[in-house]
Amino acid sequence: MTKTSFNLKNVATIVACFAVSLTFSSCGGGSGKYVDNKMLGKFPSIFMEYYRLESELSENGRNGKISQKKWASETERLEKQRTDDASAEFKRIEGREVPFRFDYEDADYKIVSAKIEQAHETTGALGISLVIEAKRDFSPSTNFQLRYTILNDEDKGIFGGNINPFIKIQGIYSNRAPQHVVAGEILCQEGSNLMLYCGSYDFTKFKEIVFTQR
Repeated sequence: MTKTSFNLKNVATIVACFAVSLTFSSCGGGSGKYVDNKMLGKFPSIFMEYYRLESELSENGRNGKISQKKWASETERLEKQRTDDASAEFKRIEGREVPFRFDYEDADYKIVSAKIEQAHETTGALGISLVIEAKRDFSPSTNFQLRYTILNDEDKGIFGGNINPFIKIQGIYSNRAPQHVVAGEILCQEGSNLMLYCGSYDFTKFKEIVFTQR
């Protein structure tokens, strides 16, 4: 190997390492890169950006573009940045009302509000708490299912599922539904089980929740 080729190889390695370092240091505090959804804030974007950077970092680590030590330290830094940014953003959006639609006229109840009440700063889950008002006396079923679909700003579905809005979650394992509800009674969902998984789905263009009774 000639001295020239050795130097060129060193230069190429330095340039590659500098490019990798620049990629991950450029996120800095992160806030400048986050999309601010008018309902969910920057919370969904924090996790989209984290997983994008984490994927790039892992690829560079597997390909030997950065050392194992650098890989580990950058991973730790990204995780801390994600958690710190998510925690700060949740404080900003906590209690914010989320738009929804529920036009089922024959239902025994109506949905009064949907608010952001919970967050998991490492997984990206946002918990939406529902306030339900009974329109008439009725006995809700423990197996009752309310279907929901999360729409983006193009009215396309992001995610969907089913919940029983009458179950009050007490602790981790103890669920119970009220035996009887009277007209005008207000029920607040405790420990919301309508979760938006921002670490798994892209909610940066979130528009509303559409409820339909099964």
